[in-house]
Amino acid sequence: MENYDNDKPSKIIIAGVVAAILISFSVATYLALDRSYEGPSNTLVVGMNTPFPPFEYQQSGEIVGFDVDLANAIGEKINRKVVLKDFSDFAALIPAVETGAVDVVISGVTITPERDEAVDFSKPYYTASQAVLTTKDSNKFKGSGNLIATDFEGMSVGYQELTTSQTWIEANLLGQVNLSETNSFGDLSSGLQSMRLGAFDLIILDKPVADSFAKKHADLIVAGTIETNEQYGVVVKNEDPQNILPEINEVIEEMKVNGEYDELILKYFGGEINES
Repeated sequence: MENYDNDKPSKIIIAGVVAAILISFSVATYLALDRSYEGPSNTLVVGMNTPFPPFEYQQSGEIVGFDVDLANAIGEKINRKVVLKDFSDFAALIPAVETGAVDVVISGVTITPERDEAVDFSKPYYTASQAVLTTKDSNKFKGSGNLIATDFEGMSVGYQELTTSQTWIEANLLGQVNLSETNSFGDLSSGLQSMRLGAFDLIILDKPVADSFAKKHADLIVAGTIETNEQYGVVVKNEDPQNILPEINEVIEEMKVNGEYDELILKYFGGEINES
């Protein structure tokens, strides 16, 4: 009995600690469960890849562009604050929405059957083709106007990884025409710099982006167009677990009907008509 009485305070302390742990665990569990009843988050995290002008690009330390305005219109529709998340590589965008790192991707992503197997897309909101961007003082590339595969004979070609530019090159140039070489890059800024330094002769990329770069940089020109008629869509996780695709589609349709879409075209393309 004497030993039992000596151990009693220790046992009381241990019991108290255990109780405190259990209470803390219960509170934490309650809070975790309670979060599930808060409803959708009040933010809409939007993945983008800059620079991709005029769709998304940096200006005075902020991301602006066609896609940013579209994202803000969607956020207003679903009553969620838009948070932009800029990825250094375009290739990271689809995995980001797959893993839930972002809620949506709005970054000039072309709707393709392969991508549609992994994620879901909204209705198309823009139609674009590919183009050739090169330096003004380069005399190597002889193509012009609407280009075909043989225009690239002997050329060293650059492209952004996991884009439809790469898809077109693989389907139409590799093994079919005699290219000097191909060079891939993750970020368009590094690709432009590499071309300027002579690493390759030209870059194949989306035409509105090529046009935008050429307007802003006197040393660059658009040497020709590759008619591919690709359609951009807003990307959400497969099966749309947040059930936001219907509202995104409503925003796109409403903007086309009420004139807001035409205003965006005028703002970012100078009124160039786009059939999407």
